[in-house]
Amino acid sequence: MEQRVGASLRRSEGFTPSTRLAPWSTLSRGLSIGLPALAVMAGLIGVLTALGEPALAGVSLEPQGGHVQSVDPTSLAWSTGIRPGDVVVARTDASDPNGWSIVTSDGSAEHALTKRAVVATLRLGLVPAAFGAGFGLAGLVATRRHRRRAESLGTLGLFIAWIPLAASHDPTMGPIVGSVAAVAGGIWLVRWTDRRRARVVLVVAIVLDLATIASHALGISVAADVETWRFNWAAIVAGGVLAIGLGVTPSALSRRSASLRFVDVSAAGGALVVVVALQLLAAPPPWFPILLVAAALLIYRPIRATARMWIDRAIFAEERERVAIESAETERARLSRELHDDPLQSLVGVILRLEERQENAPEQETLRSVAAQLRKIAVALHPPVLDDLGLVPAVESLFAESGPIPIEIDLRSTPGYRPVDRPPFEVELATYRIIQEAATNAIRHSGCHHIIVRGEISPGAVSIDVVDDGRGIRERELEDAVRGGHLGVASMRRRAEAIDARLTHEPAAISGTIVALRWSL
Repeated sequence: MEQRVGASLRRSEGFTPSTRLAPWSTLSRGLSIGLPALAVMAGLIGVLTALGEPALAGVSLEPQGGHVQSVDPTSLAWSTGIRPGDVVVARTDASDPNGWSIVTSDGSAEHALTKRAVVATLRLGLVPAAFGAGFGLAGLVATRRHRRRAESLGTLGLFIAWIPLAASHDPTMGPIVGSVAAVAGGIWLVRWTDRRRARVVLVVAIVLDLATIASHALGISVAADVETWRFNWAAIVAGGVLAIGLGVTPSALSRRSASLRFVDVSAAGGALVVVVALQLLAAPPPWFPILLVAAALLIYRPIRATARMWIDRAIFAEERERVAIESAETERARLSRELHDDPLQSLVGVILRLEERQENAPEQETLRSVAAQLRKIAVALHPPVLDDLGLVPAVESLFAESGPIPIEIDLRSTPGYRPVDRPPFEVELATYRIIQEAATNAIRHSGCHHIIVRGEISPGAVSIDVVDDGRGIRERELEDAVRGGHLGVASMRRRAEAIDARLTHEPAAISGTIVALRWSL
C-alpha cells in the first residue's frame, strides 16, 4: 500500500494513538474550542448587561434622613464612595420619572449614585462586549487549523468581554468571567511560551482568583482592591498574549527599533501632544480625538517625505555637518600617517642607498624633491605638531616657509604644551583649519600684500583674528559666496558651528578684511 510521505495513518490503517499523549491532545482541543466559546458567551452576556436596566443592588439603607446600613464592597455604590454609616441625604425609587437615585454624606462630602449615570456607563460597555464576542467567533473559526491562534483570540476575547462586566460591578457574571479570563492568559503563556517563567504568571493569577473569591465570600472591605489588582494583572497578561501572538517580543522589538525612522516617532509624538492638549484645553467630545488621529493617518503617508525633510533640516543638519567634518579629519589623519609611515620611509631608504654612489646625484635630488613634496602633503593632511605641541606651534609651522605674501604671526598662548593645559583638541583642529582657510582665501582673492594672524589662546577661550590689507569683501558678496559654495566660507562656518564658536567677517579699519573667531567654554 502506497502512503504519502509525512501523512498520519488513520485508525483503520493501523494507527494506535499513544495513551500517554491522548489526555493532553484532548485538553489542547478542548482549550482551542472552549476558550473562544467562553469568549463568545461572555461577550453576549456583556451585551445583554449593557442593554439592560440596572437595579439598585448591593446597598441597604434607611429612608431619607436615616443612615446607610450596609454596602457590598464589590458593588457600584461602594465604588462611588458610599459607606456604611453615611447619612442618606436624598433617595428616590424606580417609580420616579428619572429612575432610582441615592445621595449620601459622610460629613465632609456627598456621594451620589443614579440610574441615569449607571445606564450611561453600561451603554459604553457595548463596544468592548461586542469586540469580545467577535474575538471569540474569530477564535472558533481558527480552531481547525491554528489552535495557538484560536486560544489567544479566546483569551483576549474573554478579557475584553470582562471589561463591561467589571465596570458594571455585575455581582454574578463579573467574578466568574474575571476568574476565567485571569487564569486563561496564564494557561496560554504556559502552553505556548517559556513554561518556567509563565508558570509564575499562572500561579499569580490563581492566587488572585482565590483571594477575590475569599474576599467576596467574606464581604470584607478589601474585596474591591483585590478585584482591581486582579483586573490590572489580567490586563498585563492579556497585553502579553497579544504582543507574543503578534510577534512583538523583546528580540523582535530590538530588531525593528534598529530600522525605526525618526520621522515616524516624531510624528507620533507630535500627534500625541496635540491630542492631549486638545483634551486639556478644549475638552472636545470623546469621538473627536479618534477622528483626528484617523484623519492624520490618512494624510500622513502623502506628507511623510515633506515632514522628513523639515525634521531633518531642523534637527539633524548640524549634527550631520559635525559628523562629516569629524569623518573627513579622521580620514585625513589616516592618510597622513600612511604617507609618513610607508611610502615616505621607503623613499628615504632608497635615497640613503643612492648616496653611496656619486654618479646618482641627479636622481638623488629628484627623489629628495619628491620626498619633500610627500612630507608637505602629509603635514597638510594632518599636522603632527598640532597633536604634539598645540595650536600656536602648528600655526607657526604652517606659515614657516616663505610664500607669495608675508604672513605675520602674533599669537599668545597662556597654557603649556600638555594636552590637559590646552583647549580641547577638536577646538584646536577647527581653529587651525579656519586660520588656514582664511589665509588661503586672502592670498587667492583679496589682492592683499600682508596678512596678520593674531590672538590669544587659553584652555577655556580662543580669540583669533586673520587680518589682510586687501580690497575687502562686502556682506552681499560674502552671502553670495556662501550660497555658491566658494571661498571656503561655508566650510569655515561649519567648522565654527561644530565647536559652538562665533565666526565673523568684518571690514578692517582702512582696507581689507578681518576674519574673527571667538570660542569659550
